Amino acid sequence: MDMSHVLKNAWKRTSLVLGWIGLTGIIVTAALWAQQLHTLPRAVDKPGGRLYPRNIHGIVVYQTQTEYHRLEAIQYASVGVFSVSFLMSIYYKNKWGDL
Repeated sequence: MDMSHVLKNAWKRTSLVLGWIGLTGIIVTAALWAQQLHTLPRAVDKPGGRLYPRNIHGIVVYQTQTEYHRLEAIQYASVGVFSVSFLMSIYYKNKWGDL
C-alpha cells in the first residue's frame, strides 16, 4: 500500500468522523433548546439566577449564566467542527476527485 493511498484514506476518515461529531453536537444543541423551551421559566428569576434571556422560536426563556455559556459553547464548537469537516471534504474532492 503506497503512502498516498494511506493519506487519502486517513483524510477521508478524519473528515467523516469530524462531520459526524459536528452533526451530533448540532442535534444535541437542538434537543437542549427543545428541552429548555418546556422547562425554563419565561420570566426573570433573580433568586434562581435565571437572568439571561434566550429567544427560542419567538418564546423567551431565562437561563443561568452557566446554562447560557454551555449552550453557546456546544453550538459554536459543533458548527466549527462541522465546517472544518466540510472544508476537508472539498479539499479531498478537489485533490483526489472522489468521495
